[in-house]
Amino acid sequence: TSRHVGDAVRDHTSPYLRKICIIGITPWGVIENHRDLIGRDVICPYQTLGNPLSKLTSLNSKHSHFILVDDGTVGKYGNEMKLRRMLEKYIALQKIHTRMGQGVPVVGLVIEGGPNVILTVWEYVRDVPPVPVVVCEGTGRAADLLSFTHKHTADGGYVPCLYVLHIFTYIKLQDAWGLYFDNIVEYG
Repeated sequence: TSRHVGDAVRDHTSPYLRKICIIGITPWGVIENHRDLIGRDVICPYQTLGNPLSKLTSLNSKHSHFILVDDGTVGKYGNEMKLRRMLEKYIALQKIHTRMGQGVPVVGLVIEGGPNVILTVWEYVRDVPPVPVVVCEGTGRAADLLSFTHKHTADGGYVPCLYVLHIFTYIKLQDAWGLYFDNIVEYG
């Protein structure tokens, strides 16, 4: 998702507007060559082209800042989610127009995504006020599951369990199975 957002801002931002601040939040342990970034008060050169054979990812050069979250794990997403939500809530409380009391808008964007994204979307839509979420159907995994589920439940319908089993198998989100249904049972 961060790569798509960075590219969209680069391609559709006027050079006459103020510089847009794009902050990426990601786990330290999923970054390709993350050891190259270690240093204090130094400029560290970093190769943003990732190794196509690696399961790790590269930082997107279109971002102005990064917050790297380290819990000691390697190659695992999810440890950044709590910090991301706290930061989003804090940013949303900041006022852009103090006279009008208007806060900074926050919108969730789902492009592909893993099991943690399903819980994040659940939190977004149940938040007060709810955070709007844009789900990009056809991008795979969590996005496709959320899109399918929304289509079949938007009018008060239900998704048959056999469909859900097929979808989980198809998009390889078996880890989300327990998470998704635990939340449905818990929150109704």
